[in-house]
Amino acid sequence: MKKRGLQPTGATYTALFNACAESPWPETDGLMRLKKLHGQLREKEVKINLVTHHAMMKAYAKCGDVQTSFQLFHHLLQSGVKVSVDSFVFLFFACASNKEAGFLFAIEGWRHMLLKGIKPNIITYNLLLRIVRDCGIGDLETANKVLLSSTTLQHKMLDASQVKQKRSQTLLKGQQQRLEMDVLEIADQRTVNSSKYPDLFLINISKNESNSGKGSDIQMMNTRPVQKEDKFLSNLSESATEIDNSSLNDIVPISGKRTSKSIPNMLSLSPNLDGVMSLTAMERPADRLSLLGGTEGLVDSMTSNDVKPDCKTLTLLTEVIPRSLKTETKLLKMIDDLEVKVDIDFYNMLIRKRTKRKDLEGAKALLVDIKNKGLYPTTRTYVALASGCRQEEDGLQLLSDVKASGDELTQPLYNALISAAHTQRNYDYVVKILIDMERNNVCPNQRTITQLENVAGFAAKPNKVGNPILCTVMLVKQREAFNLAFF
Repeated sequence: MKKRGLQPTGATYTALFNACAESPWPETDGLMRLKKLHGQLREKEVKINLVTHHAMMKAYAKCGDVQTSFQLFHHLLQSGVKVSVDSFVFLFFACASNKEAGFLFAIEGWRHMLLKGIKPNIITYNLLLRIVRDCGIGDLETANKVLLSSTTLQHKMLDASQVKQKRSQTLLKGQQQRLEMDVLEIADQRTVNSSKYPDLFLINISKNESNSGKGSDIQMMNTRPVQKEDKFLSNLSESATEIDNSSLNDIVPISGKRTSKSIPNMLSLSPNLDGVMSLTAMERPADRLSLLGGTEGLVDSMTSNDVKPDCKTLTLLTEVIPRSLKTETKLLKMIDDLEVKVDIDFYNMLIRKRTKRKDLEGAKALLVDIKNKGLYPTTRTYVALASGCRQEEDGLQLLSDVKASGDELTQPLYNALISAAHTQRNYDYVVKILIDMERNNVCPNQRTITQLENVAGFAAKPNKVGNPILCTVMLVKQREAFNLAFF
């Protein structure tokens, strides 16, 4: 461009930042080039538009420098530019890159979005569910301080409303309009001056950095120690007693009775925290989902913001809801009530969840729903079912059904059956799978050989069913077939 005398535009810089974000080596080469490009823009004092700023936030998040991404969002707010929901989409994308405390940052970002009067869209909800699935709440003391202090803002808003009512009879029309802006001013002040409003720490920058305008590190959070009298409460997440009765990783009202009104929903500016004294470590996605009011609280929030869940939303929900038949049944009913069209991947994930907890009959029952929805099983569907076929008759019946349906018998399917048989140390089962594999001319792959070597390694151990010597012979034959096919 320099040789041809062309001047880069905003679209040029946006494309370059996106290229850095998609680097094959994001945390090394990508981050180095990103910082170099950013530095050149600073030196030349190039003014960038909002789209380029968003691309820069995304690039830093994907390249592993989440703190700089938060700092860019802070600068965006200070610049006076009117932020949109797209700005918060990229903020949540940065939160998703922080696996340790991304959930905590996302909740604070969500509150700020609501205070700005910006309505979330389906992308923000899907990103939030991704954060629930992948990210933790960080330091427990900080989480207690930030998440359980949300009533502070609500009190400020109520106080401002009361002042407005008392003075409404004496103020002029222009002054009344000015008071209507109090809530938004509180939001801005809470962001810029965290010492005055200590319950928002999302993008708090130290005084030295804010004065100098330099440095990429952000003091994201301050902490207060949890008081000694704070009590760790028991489990709140849906049907948690079906998962682990001894779990203490959620929160519940002191009364111990779960009702829809007693569940705190951190997506609200005024969550119901009656009876909640402290949080414990939210290690599971279902625990973190409970802080959003569970599945019902999330859907209610979407409904209040005129957002309809899509297939991706429900697929993500499948990954974060508690592992129980009750919650999965409620989710399937919700699909029918909301008339959301789901794809086969949604059912594949649900089948996999059920086979993992050894509920093969429940997984098979989903095949009826798949047929009723006009969908067709894929290789992944059969592999998910195969992983739960720990009994010989179940595995052989599955092979027969797949063949009868006209679908192809594949290597992943046989590998999943071998793995299921190996968990039971049933060598007769393994041999029959290998015989069927040979009969249908399915060539083994490296995974097949590795699995058979593991099976042979347990041949001398107790609790085995069948002839381990025959299984070893089949391993030799599979090795020969593998060598003929690939060497």
